[in-house]
Amino acid sequence: GYTVDTANAEAMEWGKGDGCGFHTEKCDTVAGGRGKYFCFEDSSSVKGCTYDYKSVGYCTVGTYGSDLPSYFQYYSGEPKKGGTSTFMDACPYFQGYSNRNCTDASYPATDSDYIFGWTYATDSRCHIVTDMIRNNFSPGSSGGRCLQTRCTGGSTVEFKVNGSAYVTCPSDGATVSSLPNYQGSVTCPTAANMCASFGTTTTTTAAPSGPTTTSAATPPPTTTSAPPTTTTAPTPPPTTTTASGSSCDTSYLLTGNSPSPVLSVESINAILTEHNNARRTVSPAAAVMPMLTWDQELANFAQEYMD
Repeated sequence: GYTVDTANAEAMEWGKGDGCGFHTEKCDTVAGGRGKYFCFEDSSSVKGCTYDYKSVGYCTVGTYGSDLPSYFQYYSGEPKKGGTSTFMDACPYFQGYSNRNCTDASYPATDSDYIFGWTYATDSRCHIVTDMIRNNFSPGSSGGRCLQTRCTGGSTVEFKVNGSAYVTCPSDGATVSSLPNYQGSVTCPTAANMCASFGTTTTTTAAPSGPTTTSAATPPPTTTSAPPTTTTAPTPPPTTTTASGSSCDTSYLLTGNSPSPVLSVESINAILTEHNNARRTVSPAAAVMPMLTWDQELANFAQEYMD
């Protein structure tokens, strides 16, 4: 068995507070997490934000070698298309790039970051932008972008582009196009979700000024290649039941002949995500390990984590 060091624990936010639908509905429904946790883009070249807004990533969608089971088919008329992780029921999600962690202030600023409005700082978060670029430059670029952000009262999101004055988001989903020194626009996030990424409802720490640099420009990571195809469609997942008397957000997942004690849904999701990331590099253009069948993955998981 394992001895747990609780001093290294961190908050498990995946699915927290999202109700029974997150556990019982399919991922292509709003109740099942569509939009907040899962992306259904046509290509992995689309850059967006991870569910916690802390990284810019790509949508993990790919094409399998054979049809997915009907309950894993989310793309109309495309039975082979889906998320590249069978641990996620073939639900595609935004996987963060290793070099686009918005909160990592240790990243050296580059000319390219300055021109396209990137800022890496502990208070930076990912926002969706359209055609953003500094004035007098062209063309702009779209997708996820790291911008310094603050949240007031749990309901108001403000952001700044490369040291400019803060701009207030008027409402969830609103488009803000008046950006100091920059062209393009920013799509306002869902305030409740963005504020949750800070762990508190209000932040008052003044954001540092934008970076300056003399280094050569570095382009954003390449995302033109789709994830490798796989030749084996996943077999059905094991049946799951919820321990009686518990709420959906504190339920326990019981899988077939899983050993005791069982882990919480949140813990299992975290473990599976860690395990999946260890098998797969962050760039869809890079080589990845072969996909395993569901039975093989489940057996490996049980042996590695539940001895």
